[in-house]
Amino acid sequence: MAKKIYDVGAKTGEWIDKQGEKKSNWVNVGSIWKNDDGDPWLVLNRHFNPAGIPHDPARDTISLSLFKPRQ
Repeated sequence: MAKKIYDVGAKTGEWIDKQGEKKSNWVNVGSIWKNDDGDPWLVLNRHFNPAGIPHDPARDTISLSLFKPRQ
C-alpha cells in the first residue's frame, strides 16, 4: 500500500513577528509518496503555479521544501 512520506511546501514570503524574529509563510503544494517496491513519486496540487513563487531573478529555478507529514 502506498504511503505518504513528505509534504511539499513552497515559501511564499517572510514577515517579522512582534519579537523581531523573521518568520516564513509556507503553502502546501503537494506530497511525496512511496509505493510498495520503495519507489517514490511526486504529486503536485493542480492549483500550484511555480511562476507565482518569489524567486531570485538571476536564477531560473525555485526551491521546494520537504516536511514530514503531520498526524
